[in-house]
Amino acid sequence: NVATGLKALLVTVNSQTSNLNYDWGALDPVTFTVTNPTIISGVGIVRTADAVGSSVALNFTVAPAGRGVNIYAKDGGWSGDSTTWTKVVDNQVITSYADTANTVGNGTARFYKIIAAENSLQDSDLNAEVLGKFDLNILEGSNFVSLPLVQTTAAINTVIGNQLAGGAVSASDKVYYFDSASANWSQAFLNASGVWQGGLSTVDADKGYFIARQAGQGTRQVTIVGSVNFATTEAIGLTQGSNMIGTIYSQSVTLSGSGLSSVLTSGSAAVADKVYHFDNATQNWTQAYLSATGFSGPLTNLEPGKGYWVTDQLGPDTWNYTK
Repeated sequence: NVATGLKALLVTVNSQTSNLNYDWGALDPVTFTVTNPTIISGVGIVRTADAVGSSVALNFTVAPAGRGVNIYAKDGGWSGDSTTWTKVVDNQVITSYADTANTVGNGTARFYKIIAAENSLQDSDLNAEVLGKFDLNILEGSNFVSLPLVQTTAAINTVIGNQLAGGAVSASDKVYYFDSASANWSQAFLNASGVWQGGLSTVDADKGYFIARQAGQGTRQVTIVGSVNFATTEAIGLTQGSNMIGTIYSQSVTLSGSGLSSVLTSGSAAVADKVYHFDNATQNWTQAYLSATGFSGPLTNLEPGKGYWVTDQLGPDTWNYTK
């Protein structure tokens, strides 16, 4: 028995809970209409082709089927502030989206978030399942790079694909990696059919790589696609000696806040462990060394898309890379 008057009812359907206000009459029947929330899953991003100007495509699943979605985009650097994002798709019933404005090789970065059409973007949406497109500026010569997005596969033929110049070993673009544990270099070269060959078959986000661009080929923006890494800490193994490491994250991380100082050896510039980056555009190395009071030198941040040498004279160590 329920007394008449305005009552607050707690209703739970399929683990979704809502508070409903109902003006209860003594003889009134009670009817509820419950709408399941829209669930978006299986989000992914690919280059539709490797040629400059090809579109970048998002793929996803929407349940229940037939529901609309909104897609928001953020150009340039990463931001978790939802007010800086722009809606590019408004309430469309789709399970894929080809971005023909921000294309392969156009030299830009863009992030994407897919949400249910009944919702507007909130800051809380920007902490999971965000996709990204990032272009690496590859000049003729040696380019020290890394991957600022999480890949679904590490295969170099998928991650980089046929975006560089192929040919015979002596005439093709190449990717190099130094394994400090074995003290060996491995490489991959792009053959005339656009397939990578050689001892280096995978590229990982926690490693740095040199991409060697052949003279006469000009600049190429190599498009990397994947998802944003929201982990606050990533464990990276450092061996004794020089380690080629990647930035992992889609945002700049200060050296002082990265946790790297906890595993390196401090001292004067002559004897301390160091972090280096080579800038192909200026042909200059920048560095920081670990002094008794923290990192010192012109290199102050780990930037997305860049690779770094990290020297660890007392390794092996596990660096808990923190953003």
